[in-house]
Amino acid sequence: MARASMMIVLFYLMQYSGRGLLLEYGIVSAPWASFIVYAALFLAGILLYGKHLVTEWSRFRKRKKKIWNFLLELVLWSLLSVAITVALYFTISGIFHVSILPGGQSTVRQTINMLPMIPALLMIAVSLPFVQELTFREAIIGVSERTRKLRLFLASLLSVVAFLLIQVNNLWEICYYLPFAALVTAFYHRYDRNVWASAGLHIFYNIVTYLLIRLVPGL
Repeated sequence: MARASMMIVLFYLMQYSGRGLLLEYGIVSAPWASFIVYAALFLAGILLYGKHLVTEWSRFRKRKKKIWNFLLELVLWSLLSVAITVALYFTISGIFHVSILPGGQSTVRQTINMLPMIPALLMIAVSLPFVQELTFREAIIGVSERTRKLRLFLASLLSVVAFLLIQVNNLWEICYYLPFAALVTAFYHRYDRNVWASAGLHIFYNIVTYLLIRLVPGL
């Protein structure tokens, strides 16, 4: 419980105060501030969860499932997330005449485009997904006992809400991020609350997003 609390506190301190200080004193540009913050949080996560990650990796490998089957699941769950998001986009824009597309996407695109390829990939495919999975899945849901079903449900709901709150700028944007937030949480439970599984889905989804932003300027 103490480890989980430390991870959550460190995440919010670094995400807001740490990044803000780097920018306020002009130490680095905004993209590099994000890279430094997530690199520091990644190291903190390794220090806090090192032994636990080794144990969970062994448990993940013992599942009777071939790597190709797992990769296929990553593809299918990612496609499902995209399909639900697209359906929500056209439904809501058609009925309410508003867009659920997040305004923050321009910031994400700027961060990816302004960083060199290797630092951008390290952040998108390593530090960011692992840090967010340790914070919003492992630290919030993983501390609950398996037999406490109501507590697990409430922890899962809190995980989704907390994840959404760091992404959105207005209520409509929730509809854009909600499918992935709900599915990555469900994927975490599908693999018996194993952070390597949800991190795998998060990494795959982020890499696809990164390639789209790099290769399709119109996005």
